[in-house]
Amino acid sequence: MQNTTPNKTNNQPNNKEGSASKDQIKDNIKKEAPSPHHGGQNHNQRGHGGRGRGGRGGRGGRGGGGQMGGQNRGQAGKGGGQHQGQQQFGGHGGGGGHGGHSSNYDQVFLPVNEGPKEQKKFTGRCRLFVGNITPDTTEEEFKDLFKPYGEINECFVNGAKGFGFIRLDFRHNAEAAKSALDGQERKGRHLRVRFANHGAAIKVKNLSISVTNELLEQSFSQFGEIERAIVIADERGRSIGEGLVEFARKPGAQAALKRCTDGVLLLTAYPRPIMVEPVDVRDEEDGVSERYLPRHDSMRMDREKEPRFAPIGSFEYRFAMKYREVDEMEKQQMERVKKEMDEMRVKLESEMEGAMYEYQAEQIRA
Repeated sequence: MQNTTPNKTNNQPNNKEGSASKDQIKDNIKKEAPSPHHGGQNHNQRGHGGRGRGGRGGRGGRGGGGQMGGQNRGQAGKGGGQHQGQQQFGGHGGGGGHGGHSSNYDQVFLPVNEGPKEQKKFTGRCRLFVGNITPDTTEEEFKDLFKPYGEINECFVNGAKGFGFIRLDFRHNAEAAKSALDGQERKGRHLRVRFANHGAAIKVKNLSISVTNELLEQSFSQFGEIERAIVIADERGRSIGEGLVEFARKPGAQAALKRCTDGVLLLTAYPRPIMVEPVDVRDEEDGVSERYLPRHDSMRMDREKEPRFAPIGSFEYRFAMKYREVDEMEKQQMERVKKEMDEMRVKLESEMEGAMYEYQAEQIRA
């Protein structure tokens, strides 16, 4: 990177040509030195000027413009860090923007714990629902069913309604108990064992791609003790912009919902607020078993015919196609709305970047 700071030795008085006053030297330096806020040396023909965006880090200054492929380099203003930005398309040129990596680059990331993470005991993910128990089931009998699988922290039995809850020490022990006891016959009834709904979990949306499990947990720990915080990733391990936060107690989840709904919680420098909502509980593991399907008339009538392809032109086929048309219309409308929303977000992001540049420039000048 070329140093744009003036070489003071070139401005020193030459004894052979006569001496210059100190005031004249200072004036020359001020004229030649770039401004710390707007400074920058343009290495190509100057275009119309403009604003560019460099790498993140210390705040940079504004640079000049350049023609096609021109490069602008400027020194950082207040905030430290160096900036180097490239203008790919000429005419509006310009570097500046956010500046390069600051000297505190590593300090913005959270420390990484090496080795396996210690498992938390008796979390909400270790709680089981047990259905179809007999009315005479006692708490001790209920506990005896689960003692072979680990420590027990919580036990609740409602024999009159035929269900109970129990919390084991670790998730893998709860999974083992569920696998062994689900469907087991006891006193003439087949037990139904499922993982209980986590009553203190929330879903978080609009997460930046830089948000990790650790940052998510740190951000929401202000509302209460957290059992687990996870950023949902795709098959390649990249964030999909959503996450789950599971609190140890329900008041923590309620406080997070209220504060994030009434206020604006930002997790990164990007000023897009997160969205928080209750978890939409779904059973995608056990589903609906034939064993537990209610046996009443409406179910019987619905199951009178076996799975089949409707013959073309038949009564069933005509109405099935009408349903398909409605479904396709709904799909198209949802896609159109999604496209409009995406365009609005792109426009808002563009406005935000310009406003953020002006805001940072004002902070530098202050």
